[in-house]
Amino acid sequence: METINGDRMMRQSKKWIKLFENEDEEFWQTPTKKDGKRSFVVRSRGIDTYYTEQEFTDHIFAVNRVNDELYKPNGNCYL
Repeated sequence: METINGDRMMRQSKKWIKLFENEDEEFWQTPTKKDGKRSFVVRSRGIDTYYTEQEFTDHIFAVNRVNDELYKPNGNCYL
């Protein structure tokens, strides 16, 4: 196993899929288990948050709603 940014989040590097990374955040998907379930991990500011697939879907929906509220269209342009 290898660590990502310290000892908190251990992973098997060849099995986890990195979905996104920038200097502030990392998004990971774990392998699908025999029962068909997988998890998602968001690492932000040194904190690892683990989500079930449904929790992650709900989180993304909420972030998109906030984004839509913050950047409402103004005529033909977005603010």
